[in-house]
Amino acid sequence: MVDVNPEGALAFAKKLYERNKNLNVHQIADLFLQRNRIQEFTSLLFDCMRENRPEDANYQTKVLEVNIMIAPQIVESILQMKIWKLYNKSKIAALCEQKGLYQRALENYT
Repeated sequence: MVDVNPEGALAFAKKLYERNKNLNVHQIADLFLQRNRIQEFTSLLFDCMRENRPEDANYQTKVLEVNIMIAPQIVESILQMKIWKLYNKSKIAALCEQKGLYQRALENYT
């Protein structure tokens, strides 16, 4: 479904997660990422990882990392919302600095 109808697959994945919060959303997100569907990957995880659970930390970092490379404005928006707290701040700070997001880099350096 990801290959044929990525928007439909995204909607389906979000509904599954709404019905079962114990669903491993990371595995589903990896399917989108493997097929280079970055927008769907980001949307799914952004919507499903708002609770800042410890098991989401690596995927918070991954979403930011992937988007810094191709869509820094998305990272700017995500960081501006201050929803995620568990990502690897030093890694994201260095990448923000490389992409010219100096204010976000400073906010993430400790």
